[in-house]
Amino acid sequence: MRQSGAAGGRMQRRLCSVYKLIVVLFTIIWCFKCIGVDGHKDYYEILGVSRDAETSVIKRAYRKLSLKYHPDKNPGDEEAHRRFVEVATAYEVLSDPEKRRKYDAYGEEGLKSGFADAEPFDPFEAFSMNWGGFHFDFGGSGRRKGRGNEEPRASDIRVPLFVTLEELYKGSFREVLHQKQVICSKWTDCERVCGSCNGKGHKVTTRRLGPGFIQQVQSICTECGGSGKIVEKPCKSCPNGQYEKAERYLTVEIEKGMSEGDTVVFEHEGDEVAGFKPGHVIFEIYPVKHKTFERQQDDLWGTLNVTLLEALTGLNRNISHLDGRQINVKEENVVFPGQVLKVPGEGMPRKQRKYGFGDLFLTVQVQFPRKLSSAQKAKVKDLFSTFQLEPTTNNHEEL
Repeated sequence: MRQSGAAGGRMQRRLCSVYKLIVVLFTIIWCFKCIGVDGHKDYYEILGVSRDAETSVIKRAYRKLSLKYHPDKNPGDEEAHRRFVEVATAYEVLSDPEKRRKYDAYGEEGLKSGFADAEPFDPFEAFSMNWGGFHFDFGGSGRRKGRGNEEPRASDIRVPLFVTLEELYKGSFREVLHQKQVICSKWTDCERVCGSCNGKGHKVTTRRLGPGFIQQVQSICTECGGSGKIVEKPCKSCPNGQYEKAERYLTVEIEKGMSEGDTVVFEHEGDEVAGFKPGHVIFEIYPVKHKTFERQQDDLWGTLNVTLLEALTGLNRNISHLDGRQINVKEENVVFPGQVLKVPGEGMPRKQRKYGFGDLFLTVQVQFPRKLSSAQKAKVKDLFSTFQLEPTTNNHEEL
């Protein structure tokens, strides 16, 4: 019986070793697939962003690189043309949430293959099963599932950015000086391992509840507060404490057609806090009032002052637009006070649709002369002596 039990134990250890080796091989193959060793360059590397980059960061990287390698700026340069195509392809995939999910799971081939709709392969789950009557679980404590184990992020910083209507019409860039809190670069020199918990951040105490009953309780170390480290005070390396101030310029892109409430996000540019990822800096767009035009979604509204002569004999006027162009407003018929003239395609850029413009609407205001001389009155009477009022239909008797 002992020999049989020993043989079974040896068999179990051998099988365990074999299955661990298989898991390692599958894991290596899968990692190689994810980082693009199948001959295709990694899309994240092409755009120069991290694998957890948000869509706004990917978009800024694409804009920058597409302008750099655009064929119009590099005529006859085959390498620039190739890079331009690579950048466009990478952006097409990474800007689409569904395509990005498939690419992250299966690589470039996964975008073409039928298995791309399946759940991502997990080699640890595949080998957590029963083999030959023995149960093996190779999940281990090192696996990270979902977002539950991610390092928490510090609070975001929201900054109002007041922009002109001209900037929203043409697009613009702003250089903004950003001051933030950073951890002193020599802070590690000020820390030592907590002697109370030996750097674990917690303590385990044992309590005897009765004969044969023992309870172990784990609690946070009160000396270090759970960090596992103690700060030496005073510290010569960081005389100003753990944090110091740092400044840098952030280039904020104001895209054509942006609206109030739109945001520009700079990931992890917020204050540094020990034990947390830095938060984001979020610029919020707030348009300032314009002296000539008022925006209503994708349309522009304004007022057009015309003379009485223009109102009666026809209007042919050039007005200045937000980009400095002169646009022509023409109306051959009589125009009335309060009448709205429409100029198609001269409104705001349509950001949501990514093409075209809204319309421009101009409300007519007729400037009447304050006074007429006797001679002028006589001419007006003579001019309009044959003018007849058009009949109106109403329910009241004419007086």
